[in-house]
Order: sequence, then C-alpha cells, then structure tokens
Amino acid sequence: MGGAGYELGSSLTFLVVLNLRAIVGGKLADRYGSKRILVTFLVIGSITLTMLSFKPSMIMLYILIAIVGGTTTGTQIVTNAYVSQYYPNEILSTGVGWALGIGRIGGILAPTFCGVLLDMKLSLQVSFCHIMHHCSNGDLVHSG
Repeated sequence: MGGAGYELGSSLTFLVVLNLRAIVGGKLADRYGSKRILVTFLVIGSITLTMLSFKPSMIMLYILIAIVGGTTTGTQIVTNAYVSQYYPNEILSTGVGWALGIGRIGGILAPTFCGVLLDMKLSLQVSFCHIMHHCSNGDLVHSG
C-alpha cells in the first residue's frame, strides 16, 4: 500500500480492518449455507478488488478493505465449515486437514504472486485486475 501512496500507519490499519471482517463469513454460512456464501464471497471479492484499483478516497478504501477481508480471509473459514459438512465422520479430520493445507498453499502463493506483480512494476489497476482474475477462478471452482 505504501507504493500506492498510502502511509505506513494506514497500511497497518488496513491489515486490522482486513482481518476483523473475516468473522462475518461464519455467521452467514450458518444461516444461508456454506457453498452459497463461498460463491457469493468470491464474486463480491472479485468486484471489490476491481474497485480497489481505482484508488478510492480513504473512507471508501477502508470500507472496501473491510469487504475484501470478509470475502478473502472469510472464505477459508467458510471452506472449513463446508468441508466439515461434506466429509463423513470417519475421514472428517483428513478432509479438514486437506482444506487447511490447500488454503495455506494459497496463503503462501498469493503474497508471492503479489510480489511478482510489484516487481513487474505494473500499474495499480493492472495489478488488482490480475488478482481479481484469480479470485474469479475461485468462483468457478466453487460454483461447480
């Protein structure tokens, strides 16, 4: 965020806001179903990431970051709930373990991918569109 013209203090606040909103996903999944919320979150996340590329005002930026937190970090939490309903009790721990493992691979590759985008010195808009593209691929996987 510093490369986009925001101060370090703002970047730290972005991180806090990003993680606070992740809690909402579990509540919504309980009410409406995990699969529906996963697909909805990934679609909303794609749209929100696209909106971030337009360098919004500071207030709008915090709102968008909060939505991105709920729709990105929140999807891993909802995935765990979905997997726990999908696998039979005999292999439930294996299923949840695999879901967490795949989620961690994404947690490793995403910052690496973002670092590659930064190293390519692409514009902010192009970088966010690349990230949004990968989020859209998640929509397709979960909706099938």
